[in-house]
Amino acid sequence: MNTTKIMWAWLLNQGDIGEPGFYGTPDGVNRGDSRDSYLHQLRLIGVDWKKTKEPVTKRELQFAGTFNEPDFSEFLTGTLILKNGKKQKWYSSDTKLKDFLPFMGKLIESVNSEKIYRD
Repeated sequence: MNTTKIMWAWLLNQGDIGEPGFYGTPDGVNRGDSRDSYLHQLRLIGVDWKKTKEPVTKRELQFAGTFNEPDFSEFLTGTLILKNGKKQKWYSSDTKLKDFLPFMGKLIESVNSEKIYRD
């Protein structure tokens, strides 16, 4: 089983588009883009799995309130490369990662059955 595809299945099912933003909203997302529009593009165009790398864990500063110092939060982030060369950035916060292991069976099933995970 391809670990890269399982990690991407997690991000596509549980993540958000763009990169984690300081104030809790995604950075790097164009106006009009949405999770649904990104997923539609992947199904329509396909993923270049040879160029797409595994998502990585990243620490980012997050706003913690007006009179507080920012806190660090961990995120799983990655860039998906489509077959037309375009890139999509995705991320998931560490609060969702605790659910990863119980969700593993569903992820493996998705990778084995959904067209977007085929080479």
